[in-house]
Amino acid sequence: MASPVLLLHGVPTGADWWRELRAVLAEDPHPRLILAPDLPGCGGVAPLADQGVEAHLAWLEGWRRASALPPWSQLHLVGTDHGGLLAAHLAARQGARSLSLCSTALGLGWLPARITAWPPLDAWFYRRHGGRLWLSQAVAPERRNEVLERFSGVLTDPDLPERMRQMALGLGIRAGLGLPARLRAAGIPVQLIWGRRDHHYPLPSARILARWLAAPLHTVPGVGHGLPIEAPAALAARLRPFWEAAEAR
Repeated sequence: MASPVLLLHGVPTGADWWRELRAVLAEDPHPRLILAPDLPGCGGVAPLADQGVEAHLAWLEGWRRASALPPWSQLHLVGTDHGGLLAAHLAARQGARSLSLCSTALGLGWLPARITAWPPLDAWFYRRHGGRLWLSQAVAPERRNEVLERFSGVLTDPDLPERMRQMALGLGIRAGLGLPARLRAAGIPVQLIWGRRDHHYPLPSARILARWLAAPLHTVPGVGHGLPIEAPAALAARLRPFWEAAEAR
């Protein structure tokens, strides 16, 4: 039986990060149940008082229960950016049918984000530009205005820069270092799917992560961090057989 899929977006976006991918998957002869919630602080969902990973994981567990979804172990998890980090933590703790990561930092890969959250670098990376600079560099120039407009509700939140900074500061060293090993020990099928032009998480970091996870790395030419928006068909082509293989185990 085809398992549901949970898509977890990053910051500073929202569930609409997956709009194009969901449209492609909806055209399948037997479409799966695809879920893509707005995470706290995005898409009209109130932000959490605590911006740490544990608080976001607790929120997701509450959302899953309220949505009457099956256990995490019966879901395929797909995450990008901060949503990928959350998906990886869920998979390591609770299990999953499979885990697909796109442009996600695990282990020490998140360290640059934490460094830029401290003064004086935070003045440039967070207080001056907030998430607008990050998002504008996620896609090709011809799509920047469209994507910035799509997430304008998030980007115009005056509390967003500080919220993003606190999220970066909340990335724990011990939990981050041990996450790749815990994922390997869990025995969950894992794959990485990367845009070759990703400037936020460049391919060298993806190759290191693939070695840490002992997982295959698939790359998509011509696109960057905005892979689900710019190349949804290519992403779907990697996801479908992966899900089917995990279900056949």
